[in-house]
Amino acid sequence: MWLTQTMGHYGVGNSAALRLAEVARETKDPPGGTIDRMSDGTPTGVLKESAQGLVRRLLPDETAEQLDAGIRDLAKAFNAEGMTGLKDPGISPATWDIDGSGGARTAWLYDDWNIGFTGIDSGNCGYPASNPDTVRQLIRLYHDAGIHVSTHSIGDRGIDWTVDSYAQAMRENPTRGLRHGIIHANIPTDRAIDSIAKLQREFDADYPEPSATFMWWIGDTYAGNFGPVRDRRLRRSRRVGSRSV
Repeated sequence: MWLTQTMGHYGVGNSAALRLAEVARETKDPPGGTIDRMSDGTPTGVLKESAQGLVRRLLPDETAEQLDAGIRDLAKAFNAEGMTGLKDPGISPATWDIDGSGGARTAWLYDDWNIGFTGIDSGNCGYPASNPDTVRQLIRLYHDAGIHVSTHSIGDRGIDWTVDSYAQAMRENPTRGLRHGIIHANIPTDRAIDSIAKLQREFDADYPEPSATFMWWIGDTYAGNFGPVRDRRLRRSRRVGSRSV
């Protein structure tokens, strides 16, 4: 049995799934992923980020017919609500994210994650889910090709890195109107907010893309994981002219 958490950043497999996937005490964490463990090193069954692939590789893929039917049903449901477009940053293994999850404590931070609001997940500052240098090159390639880019960034360090990547692309190839985005942008630093506002004014780019429903689904989890200091920065925004920052 394999169950995926709503956000897709982690899942849980039962003992049979772990046995088939050969996930055991001696199994090392894969790059960009975490195998959750008990105090003696035994896997709990929770696999985060790329570690999910250890089990998911055993699952059969959806057929082309199933995918086609799912897309059609999704489009009908969206149209019924007056929505004419959507963005899915995870449509295939070829797509990429820059950092992880606030719920799974894998997003890329400057300081250690919290546990239970005041506890500290010592040594865990999260990590980028893909090689940062490679992703920065991809951002530049898409930018130079005139293609809109949105980058998944939840942690403060990840957001700073994304903002800096967009700023560098604009300095080297000034282009207005591509409206590059930051998916989630949960806890931006003051430096990130100032840079976001500047890039919006000058290039119509660098827009946070918050997911309001996450506060309903996992607000308590966010509060416990971000902790008392970072919680005050969660979804920080204000109006600048006709734009939201």
